[in-house]
Amino acid sequence: MAADRRTQILEAAIDAFCEQGLDGAGMDDIAQRAGVAKGTLYLYFENKDDLIRQAYWLCHQQDVEACQAGLDAIEGAIPKLQRRLRNVSAWGLANPKKIRMEMLYKSSPKYSKGRRYQTQTLQYQTIDKIMRDGLERGELRRLPAPLLGETFFGIGAAVFYYLCENPEKLDDEDFWHTCDEMIAGCLRQPP
Repeated sequence: MAADRRTQILEAAIDAFCEQGLDGAGMDDIAQRAGVAKGTLYLYFENKDDLIRQAYWLCHQQDVEACQAGLDAIEGAIPKLQRRLRNVSAWGLANPKKIRMEMLYKSSPKYSKGRRYQTQTLQYQTIDKIMRDGLERGELRRLPAPLLGETFFGIGAAVFYYLCENPEKLDDEDFWHTCDEMIAGCLRQPP
C-alpha cells in the first residue's frame, strides 16, 4: 500500500512538473493531484527537491529498463544499438511525460549542475558497456567509448525528435532499416 501511495504521488508530481515546470509546480498542487493531504507528501519525500530527484529517477530507471529489453539475447554491438534505438523510441513515444520529466531535470542547472554523465548514469553505463565490448571485439571504430556513446546518443535524439513529429514511422520497417544503416555507418569499424 505504501509503495502504491508513493507511486501515486510520483505520478502526480511528474504531471505537475511537466505542465508547470520544476519551479512552478507546488507541493499543494501535487498533493491535490495525488488525492492526498499535503503532509502525506512529507511521509515519502523530505522536501520538494527530494520529490523532484525521485520523480526523475523513477522516469530514468523505467527508460533504461525499456531500452535494455531484449538486448541480452542479441550478439554484437551494432545489432544491440539498433535494437536499443527502437526500444527507446517506442518507450519515449508511449511515455511523453516521463521523457519530458527527464529532460526538465537534465536541463536544470539546479539539479544537473551541468553534469550530464551523473544525471544519466544508468544510460551511460549500459551504452559504455556495449561500446567497450564492441571495441574489444573490433566491431566498432577505434575511437574512445565515450565518443562512440555520444555519437549514438546524438543519432538517437535526432531519430526520436523526428518520430515525435512523425509517429506513424514507428511501425515503418523501411524507416528503421535506414536508421539501422545510419548507426552501422557511423559506428562500425570499416573493413
